[in-house]
Amino acid sequence: MYLIHLWLGTATGLYILMISLSGSAVVFRREFTRWLMPPDGSFDTGYPLALRPGEGILLLLIDWHFDRFDGLGIRFLRVVLGLLPAVLFCTGFVVWWKRIRTGRPASERKAGAVSRAEPTDSYRCMEHS
Repeated sequence: MYLIHLWLGTATGLYILMISLSGSAVVFRREFTRWLMPPDGSFDTGYPLALRPGEGILLLLIDWHFDRFDGLGIRFLRVVLGLLPAVLFCTGFVVWWKRIRTGRPASERKAGAVSRAEPTDSYRCMEHS
């Protein structure tokens, strides 16, 4: 269950990162467009607006943010990705509940782990110094 929780968390984080980056493209569109323009300020580069270097990526990010893609598959994917935080909460609850039910932290359940009740040798040395 922990690995499921780990991979769901990774997928959720990547989805949130993509939405954040595309939102930045929406908010700072003018700045990005100025950054893509030539330094002399001439707007006549010989390219149509959508074909300037980098402008296509900017428009793609804006379309991603506002879900302007056609197709039921893309919309279904967006719904599934939007529901991942709720699933992540449920798997996190199960991982937490298993830890509470056993009464020990996960680090102590591993083979060879030092119990909190027994001080380590370095701790004993610090007691006597």
